[in-house]
Amino acid sequence: MKKIKEWIYFIMILIPIVIVLRWAIGTNIVEGNSMLPNFHNHEVVLREHITNVFHPPTYNQVVIVDAGSMNIIKRVVGLPGDTLQIKNGQLYRNGKVVDEPYINEKMTDTYPFNTSYNLVQQPYTVPKGHVFVMGDNRNISEDSRYFGPFTNAQIKGEVIAELFPVPSVWIYPVYIVIIGILVWGYLPKKNRLG
Repeated sequence: MKKIKEWIYFIMILIPIVIVLRWAIGTNIVEGNSMLPNFHNHEVVLREHITNVFHPPTYNQVVIVDAGSMNIIKRVVGLPGDTLQIKNGQLYRNGKVVDEPYINEKMTDTYPFNTSYNLVQQPYTVPKGHVFVMGDNRNISEDSRYFGPFTNAQIKGEVIAELFPVPSVWIYPVYIVIIGILVWGYLPKKNRLG
C-alpha cells in the first residue's frame, strides 16, 4: 500500500511539471523561406516562453507569434513608440538606419502588400503593448507589414536554438529525462540505484 501511495504522489507531482514544461518550452517547425538565410524551411526550432512573460521583447529577438490561423517565426524590429520606415531598401527606426547583418538581401522598394503598415509608402509608429516583426528574407516575408503589429500576448516564445529538420515528437523523451532529473531527489533513498 505504501508503494502505491508513493507512486500516486509521484504522478501528482509529475503531471503539473509536464504541463509547465510543455507551456514553457516547445518546438516549432519553420514553414517557408521568409527567415532565410538564418532559418530554413522545415527546420525545427526550440522556443521558450518564460523570458517574455517577465521581460518585454527586445530588438533582434527571434520570436514565434500567433498570426491567427498559424504561428510564424519573425524578428522583432520595432518596439512600442518606434517609428519605422523603409527608404532606399533600408529599414529606418526613429530616423536612423538599422544595421541588419542578418537579412538575406537588400529590400526592394516595390511592395506586394497594400496595407496601412506599408513602410515604403509611409512611416508607421508601433502602438503601446505591440511589437513590429519582419522576416529576415524581407522581399518574400509576410510579417507585420502584412498582418500589422502583434500584441505581447500573441508572442508564443523566443527561439533559443535551431535543432534539425525532423518532426518534433522527439521532445517528449527529453521532457521525461528532465522530469526524471527534477524528481530524483523526491524518490525515497531505498528505491535509488547506486
